[in-house]
Amino acid sequence: MSPAVEVPVRGHVVTDVPGQWSVVYVALQYDPEQDPGAVRLVFPGDNEWVFPRELLEAGLRTPRRSGDIGVWPCGRAQVVLEFYSADGVAVVQFDNAPLIRFLRRTHAAAPQETERAGKAARREALREDAPLKQTGARTEAQTEAPHAVGHGGPLRT
Repeated sequence: MSPAVEVPVRGHVVTDVPGQWSVVYVALQYDPEQDPGAVRLVFPGDNEWVFPRELLEAGLRTPRRSGDIGVWPCGRAQVVLEFYSADGVAVVQFDNAPLIRFLRRTHAAAPQETERAGKAARREALREDAPLKQTGARTEAQTEAPHAVGHGGPLRT
């Protein structure tokens, strides 16, 4: 069964080499029947990351982290997602506009009763999260939060 909302989005894999960003195409997916509080990012090679929709929403405004995923605004028009795995960290930068359109479509696709049923669980999942510190230091709760699930290894372009 295909997701209720699926949007292709272009991102840039950020590296430490100046000017050496790679373009990556990601499918943003949302299925309220499967999990009304979660979104999926599917990268090439079927690397998939599942995390709370509220994490993406909050990360557009202020740095947030849940489990293996960090989201933080980058200026007024972009957002950065960090994906932590045993192989290291992948950093991908996206324009805000397609993410905001995607989030609006997810809210339109979710039936009201499904939204209400999952709201308490989503609030509880985010309650453990604290804003990321700019120093990069992680609290114990941020390091151990099991709310984001990643599959696959580092991003390959």
